[in-house]
Amino acid sequence: MDELVSILEEIRNGIENMSNGIYSVNESINELKGDGLYNSVSDLNDKLDKVRDTLEDIKGSGVYSSVSDVCDKLEEVVSTLQFIQLDMP
Repeated sequence: MDELVSILEEIRNGIENMSNGIYSVNESINELKGDGLYNSVSDLNDKLDKVRDTLEDIKGSGVYSSVSDVCDKLEEVVSTLQFIQLDMP
């Protein structure tokens, strides 16, 4: 009889572990959900598209069309401002 109780306790523990695992998976899925109309992973894709579009907007217009071009433009601004300060009495 004790052996049967021990086996049933092991089965119960296994079921509890599976239940905890399912709960953990459910929590992970909820974290992946978006906050858009469909509350799904497709909303995440939409967010990534917005990030890509934003990055496209900040690209430079030089040969490499990259953030390095933006840095070059900022250096030009700094040089111009320094030149203006030198010319002021």
